[in-house]
Amino acid sequence: MRTGPTRKTIADLGKSSFWYEWSLAIPSAFGIDFAKRTVTLFDEGEAMISTSTWPQVGRTVAGLLSMPIKAERGNGACLENLKNQVVYADPFTVSQKNMFESAFRVTGTTEKDWTITKESAKERYENGVKEMNQGDRIEFVKILDTRIFFEDGAGNFESKGTLNGLLGLPKEDIDEVTRAAIERSKSTTW
Repeated sequence: MRTGPTRKTIADLGKSSFWYEWSLAIPSAFGIDFAKRTVTLFDEGEAMISTSTWPQVGRTVAGLLSMPIKAERGNGACLENLKNQVVYADPFTVSQKNMFESAFRVTGTTEKDWTITKESAKERYENGVKEMNQGDRIEFVKILDTRIFFEDGAGNFESKGTLNGLLGLPKEDIDEVTRAAIERSKSTTW
């Protein structure tokens, strides 16, 4: 597989993971529909993913831009040491079940107030690809977000090591960000 052109595009454009408050607000993305009180768990809803928030991306960029370009006296954190590397930072690593539990706390509901279904992440992904290839472009959101929930761990980059500590990034309150996602879900536009 050729990755050279892809890597160059990523390096040229920059990259961020999924924004929690954005994706959670879109029912076809993380599988939770707040208006209808339905949730589709991908597999068992236990795959852990690293996600980000708009404020955390801002703090990460600010932290990186605050670093010296070269290490002083040859040691210490600097941008030169991160050149052409993937940088990982996140406010939390969560599963769909964690998101759903947060929704309970924020909305004051319980599991019995929701309709819960399960769907194989791989089948959801494959069906989304077929539907997108038939012209339904909204399926791109479904396949993009579903893929990170595969049980292969591709959506969880915490084990790769984040720069949270180095940059002094906080862990965020998932309920606060879930609340923001619920408000976003009431909007008629993405």
